[in-house]
Amino acid sequence: MSSDSAASSATAPRRLSARATVAFLWRLGRFAPRLLFANILIWGLYHTLPITLGLIAREFFNTLEGKVAGGIGIWGLLGLLVVVGATRAMLFLVGVVAWTTHLHTIHTLLRKNMLGWLIEGPGARALPDSSGEAVSRFKGMSRKPTIGSTSSSIRLGWSSTRRWPWSSCTRSIRG
Repeated sequence: MSSDSAASSATAPRRLSARATVAFLWRLGRFAPRLLFANILIWGLYHTLPITLGLIAREFFNTLEGKVAGGIGIWGLLGLLVVVGATRAMLFLVGVVAWTTHLHTIHTLLRKNMLGWLIEGPGARALPDSSGEAVSRFKGMSRKPTIGSTSSSIRLGWSSTRRWPWSSCTRSIRG
């Protein structure tokens, strides 16, 4: 094996199997299980409430046609529509708080683990960039998104020249 092929295989990104990805996601879920299950419950309820709205609307129109004998009446159904709509709005607000809390908790864990690996891992040494660049690498991306990219790239805040935060870390440690 020549030195060029050995160098290129050492810097080539490692492909993970689907099993390794699922195991990684399982471990992330086990870190904050209450937040994970709260998110699943809240967003599951939020996305199933439109079914309830549809059933209430059906009963409303059936009541208008006179197909329903008895029941809570038109005003009761309209009140029920308002209650279910308000419940869905509240679920959305609570869901946003729960999701944001869970997202920041997981991001903090990942940043802590990456920085800990850089400091205490095998072959740990100083980063080639400034300390401000190292902090920006773990806080988020250091470059601003470009305007000339696609709409999904703008929405994600991604540009074609942007790097993953750990790409230069692994290069500096390995190379």
